[in-house]
Amino acid sequence: MNCAEYTKLASASQDARLPRRDRLRMFMHHIICVYCRRFANQLAVIRRQLQKHPGDAQMPTEMRNNIARNIGDDHR
Repeated sequence: MNCAEYTKLASASQDARLPRRDRLRMFMHHIICVYCRRFANQLAVIRRQLQKHPGDAQMPTEMRNNIARNIGDDHR
């Protein structure tokens, strides 16, 4: 597993439980890669903060419109 795969799976694991095989692959990579350990720790901090302050996680309308313009109107 490389770091790109790890970060993709780590992000996906925030929404759903991953298959055992993927969790094991992540664990093995996590042991050897300091950068992915830091990424996992950052995800955990972000998740905790969002759970503590769910109302603060709302995106301003202007920012939402800017993003929608940049990726296309069909994502609004």
